[in-house]
Amino acid sequence: MDEDAPVADGVLTYLSDGSTSIIGLAVECPDGRYFGSIKALGPVHDRVLEFLKQNQGHTLREIMDAEIDISDVIQ
Repeated sequence: MDEDAPVADGVLTYLSDGSTSIIGLAVECPDGRYFGSIKALGPVHDRVLEFLKQNQGHTLREIMDAEIDISDVIQ
């Protein structure tokens, strides 16, 4: 994502965990709501979902700058 994109300052407002590999999300911006998805397979999925839940309410810029440690679930 372009760091200057307006959506980078949008707030993560909604997460959907509808499968074992896709995490849906919504980002609220001044000009509207944007929807997207993240594909995370296997044990990484649960870690990414938990990370996003902990960061819900933060801007995408803050989330992108945060660190997630998945070293113990990847080989």
